Amino acid sequence: MRVIHHHHRDRVPGGNLLITVFLNMVITITEFLGGIFSNSLALISDALHNLGDTLSIVISYLALRIGKKEGNVRKTFGYKRIEMERLLTEKFGIHHVTIQVEFDTCNDKDSIASIER
Repeated sequence: MRVIHHHHRDRVPGGNLLITVFLNMVITITEFLGGIFSNSLALISDALHNLGDTLSIVISYLALRIGKKEGNVRKTFGYKRIEMERLLTEKFGIHHVTIQVEFDTCNDKDSIASIER
């Protein structure tokens, strides 16, 4: 006779996301301080990039938590749609930043100094 053994734990939804936020913030702070002390603009800019990633993960966590709410009289299908709205907002944000960077690059192309050998 085979015995099936299950462990049921009440896990916090998005618990792995919270761990990811914590680790990403540690990396961001370390990188930023390293950039300040070493006078490295590359480290500082990467730290700011990581900060943007951290904010995106926090928004994902919040959307996950809100999306778990049950339906009520006003929201008969629940709050699951907020996860899709987060995704669309993130996509539009990425496209906006990409277009802005391309626009700025094209405008600054004329002001780049040529390198003489």
